[in-house]
Amino acid sequence: MLTFAPLGAVLVDGDHNERAGSMAVFDEKSVLDRFDSNLKVAENALACVPFCRSRTAKFLGLTGWVFEQTIQDFICKELEAQNISPPIKEQERLVGRAKVDLLVGSVAIEIKAHNMWDRKAAPRYQKYQSDARSKGYTYLFISGREGYLPFRELMLEALGQENAFFLDQPGDWDKFVERILRELRGET
Repeated sequence: MLTFAPLGAVLVDGDHNERAGSMAVFDEKSVLDRFDSNLKVAENALACVPFCRSRTAKFLGLTGWVFEQTIQDFICKELEAQNISPPIKEQERLVGRAKVDLLVGSVAIEIKAHNMWDRKAAPRYQKYQSDARSKGYTYLFISGREGYLPFRELMLEALGQENAFFLDQPGDWDKFVERILRELRGET
């Protein structure tokens, strides 16, 4: 059976999205599967550095960094498929010590691998959203997994349903990509 990517799409590494009518090349499953494999690759590679005495390299921050890099990689592939190449910056300062994980053109993206852990997260990200807006940025939040429904609902309420995305929610990768594309094209 032949399958076709959306018009202008570039299929990368054999991953692709076969959903009709989708602007996104990929889907949640392909992103999360790649993240899981990227994390294993990173752990194994770090365990092989000459000075490493551990059998495995797992430490606070590694999972988040690998997830951020995976999301950035997939965003770049999605943008390449649309022939869009905005400037991309990592850990961009918003106000004071506040930083955003990724700045894609004028889209500030907060990236979390999973679970927010406390009720204070939503107001904190709402403040970051305000800080991003003060600099002329659109602020988006993406999480790989949020297992505690009340925290997910707090984030959706604090940031707006059009600004918060969860990859354990079917269709959210497509919505996330479409939101970025609309912003970059000035269609909002």
